[in-house]
Amino acid sequence: MLIIFYEWPKLKKDLRKVKVVFFTLITIGWLLAILLVLFPTLPGPSQLIDHIYSPLGRLLGN
Repeated sequence: MLIIFYEWPKLKKDLRKVKVVFFTLITIGWLLAILLVLFPTLPGPSQLIDHIYSPLGRLLGN
């Protein structure tokens, strides 16, 4: 909330798209933070990348 109160007045009034993107990114970050508090054992992004590319590594003989 502090980020919104600090940054919102700095955004120009005629740039609606910028405000929508700003609010969307803040909301996604907030939701991810809540998910990590509620479920601390959630896998991170590096585990997702490892899961996606592990078949490729086995295929190449790594």
